[in-house]
Amino acid sequence: MIDKSLGFLLDERRLNVAITRPKYFLLVVGNSKTLKKSMIWENMIEFCISNGRYVKVNDRSYFDTMQDFKKTVAP
Repeated sequence: MIDKSLGFLLDERRLNVAITRPKYFLLVVGNSKTLKKSMIWENMIEFCISNGRYVKVNDRSYFDTMQDFKKTVAP
């Protein structure tokens, strides 16, 4: 079941390419509960949490502007 729900996201090579290509900023948007079904993504999420780079967003109005987002996520 996990293969169908995460599809290509389970491929370590694709994750490696996705997170090493950006030069300045990387934003990952996803459902952490679903992503954590994969050990690879669970490690990535835990790394972000431990480095203060994980932001839980409960609804679309969490940030009013991109400036608000940048102040919170990329100080």
